[in-house]
Amino acid sequence: RGGYALKEVDNAEVSIFSTGSECALAMRVSQRLEEEGISSRVVSLMSWELFDEQTDEYQQSVIGNAALNVSIEAQSSFGWERFVGRHGVSIAVDTFGMSARYSDIKDYFGFNEDGIVKKVKQKLTVQSVVK
Repeated sequence: RGGYALKEVDNAEVSIFSTGSECALAMRVSQRLEEEGISSRVVSLMSWELFDEQTDEYQQSVIGNAALNVSIEAQSSFGWERFVGRHGVSIAVDTFGMSARYSDIKDYFGFNEDGIVKKVKQKLTVQSVVK
């Protein structure tokens, strides 16, 4: 079906979207958020094309209605805005020119639990101030 919830939570504050190898990182980030009192769910969207073929009801059940949507993608953020929205957070690499093993540059690009949790908490704080 192209996408499904890896971790379901009723009334989640945050939905984390990922695919492939980033799903494991998304699950760890979700656990960290839970430890800090922030409810989160995790969604795997491995095929946008198949997901687009599903009913609106199914798509909405997968996407959910969290206050904040976050995507984690080790490549470009291009296209993820359709899931995270204008006010969401995209953790991605939108630059060129750095080449190394993932384990060597993941911290530089913020692909670690600490960096992502910090960005999510900052965005939630901004959203609560704006409201």
